[in-house]
Amino acid sequence: EYGLQLIGGFVPLVMHRADGRDDVIREAHEAARTLVAGGGRHFVSAVVSSHEAWERPAIDAAGWDAVFEHLAVVDEICGEHGLVQVVHPHVNTLIETADEFQRFLDNSHVRFCLDTGHLFIGGADTVAIAEQFHDRVGLVHIKDVRPEVAARMKAGELTLMTATVAGLFPAAGAG
Repeated sequence: EYGLQLIGGFVPLVMHRADGRDDVIREAHEAARTLVAGGGRHFVSAVVSSHEAWERPAIDAAGWDAVFEHLAVVDEICGEHGLVQVVHPHVNTLIETADEFQRFLDNSHVRFCLDTGHLFIGGADTVAIAEQFHDRVGLVHIKDVRPEVAARMKAGELTLMTATVAGLFPAAGAG
């Protein structure tokens, strides 16, 4: 009635555990079916440490290998369902910081969501990323950030939710 259409959906997946492959496959198929049923085109993967609490444990080389292997598997699943997978660098996920994002770029062929707010909070140069990796951008989220609120969150003074309520992401053009 209003001409709205589902573009995609945010799908948190635990990918850093090699023994979690069956869960990743099952959850990815379930999410893909739901997205397709709603007319979605993008499967927005968020690499989380657990579904219960988005903490940021140190990930060793084997954990990163598992992440990249699982991203490739999810990409195949998305292809089977006619979806495009995009990895979403996001606060409190395992791909948050500029270094983690670069590691992802260096070790995976999967497209990504150019989220200007989350990349900025993670310390990345969003303009340089857009210029250098424009061919890998699968989706864009435009967000402004209030640096003073982001600093309080990074210092542990605020959680992502309390920072958001405190104005972490103001209207575009206001941050």
